Amino acid sequence: SDFLTLARRAPANGDPNVWATIAGELVAMDALYDRVDPRRTRFRTFARGLLNPVFRRVGWAKVDGESDNTSILRAALIGSLNALEDPAFQAEALRRYRSGEIDGPVRGAVLAAVGAAATPETFNDMLARARAATETLEKQTLYGALANTRDPALAQRVLNEIVFSDDVNASLGPNMILTVGGSHPEMAYAFAEAHQAELTARLDPFSLRSFLPNAGVSSNDPAMMQRIRAYIDSIPPTARRVPEATYAGMNERLQTRERRVNEVSAFVGARGR
Repeated sequence: SDFLTLARRAPANGDPNVWATIAGELVAMDALYDRVDPRRTRFRTFARGLLNPVFRRVGWAKVDGESDNTSILRAALIGSLNALEDPAFQAEALRRYRSGEIDGPVRGAVLAAVGAAATPETFNDMLARARAATETLEKQTLYGALANTRDPALAQRVLNEIVFSDDVNASLGPNMILTVGGSHPEMAYAFAEAHQAELTARLDPFSLRSFLPNAGVSSNDPAMMQRIRAYIDSIPPTARRVPEATYAGMNERLQTRERRVNEVSAFVGARGR
């Protein structure tokens, strides 16, 4: 509640680093809610109300003379409003994608937002653009954006049709699985577990040992934590340091999650905009 009180008092023209921190923490709070929790809608309204005035000031594109921190804030706000599923923001991101009006420094962030909210039609359009792209960076950016989809059916397509296809390079495919895991951790974990041979061919041993915990870490289901615990216990003790850190962070989040959600919801209910 102290953090949210300070966030409400921060001026829209405040320090970019402060607002980047606020945006990141609001998204972290949002991720604590179950998708079906009715309180999440009210929290998102509150969080969007804090961030939209700042984003209106910062805008979609860099202007002459702005600081590097402002540019960083712009990308942070785009990512945060995407995560908070702001309808007006999503509509404008899609319009800019279709018209090509995307500022270079935030191109990846805007395309990720379009991919996250994509309908099957938009998904297919972005996939066609990725396959037709001749520049490596553009191809990787478009494929990476697709992995942000919040639609479970489209996420399954990303996993089954794209991540190990010949058009996706060896390093990008595993990263796309982890990106899918941000919205669909159980799906990503199951896919990674079933495709160890493909991952072994694409990852160094150190990264491979950490991959399954990273694929499932965003889950709010205690059963996922148990699966990750069993996996860590099955690998050599010398390879457990990073997976153990991932597990510890997940354990702390799940242990405090219900209390934090209740605190945030009470604050928003009593003082929300």
